[in-house]
Amino acid sequence: MTPLIITVLYDNYGSVPGFKYGWGFSCLVQGAFGKVLFDTGSDGTSLVDNMKKLDIHPREVDAVFLSHDHWDHVDGIGGFLAQRARGVPVHITPAFSGGFRDRIRSDGCHVVEHGPVKEAASEVEVLPGVFSTGEMEATPPEHSMVVNTAGGPVVVVGCCHQGLKSLLERVREMCGDDIALLVGGFHLFRDGDQEVKDTVRMVMDMGVKKVAPTHCTGTRAIRIFADAYGDNFIPMGVGVVVDC
Repeated sequence: MTPLIITVLYDNYGSVPGFKYGWGFSCLVQGAFGKVLFDTGSDGTSLVDNMKKLDIHPREVDAVFLSHDHWDHVDGIGGFLAQRARGVPVHITPAFSGGFRDRIRSDGCHVVEHGPVKEAASEVEVLPGVFSTGEMEATPPEHSMVVNTAGGPVVVVGCCHQGLKSLLERVREMCGDDIALLVGGFHLFRDGDQEVKDTVRMVMDMGVKKVAPTHCTGTRAIRIFADAYGDNFIPMGVGVVVDC
């Protein structure tokens, strides 16, 4: 099976010299199915510059997946689309604003909506073997991306406003397997040490084999995950490439 590759294009952390970074998150997820741009960060110019440094052209992207309608995950879309041929499908949820939809459509994009989890239509493929969890209740509502791999599902999250426990329960409902890798923003930056430690234990108990927390996870929580997971912790930051 073709390996899954995740390349961090935008992040709060600048692990590799020479890349631009800022508050937000974006990554390219690629495999046999093609290439999916997951979120777009908060600045399109920086996003596109980082893509060029990584020898990734926007025209290569087969689909865009936007986790939720917050500036630090969607504001980079304009810079990306300015470099992209018209017609790319953009996967969102019903919670996205009408203004955002109009903006995307005016750029010639095809909007694909993934409904609430309770609706059967929520489990719609983005590309073969790549799925949305469906819109999960949160403030704001959010969906995450699940990619089937030989080693189990890989889950990519934006901010996980729906909570890690709810997300992991949803993925297990969808896939029935332990999660090979959980990557993205875990939204723990406001939690205290004991709260984070309890969350880490829950994540481990629910069968998550590897973690790559970043963005809104928070520096302290990232350190606690690193201590708990050891060799199964993956450091993140702009320019990092993860082979799954």
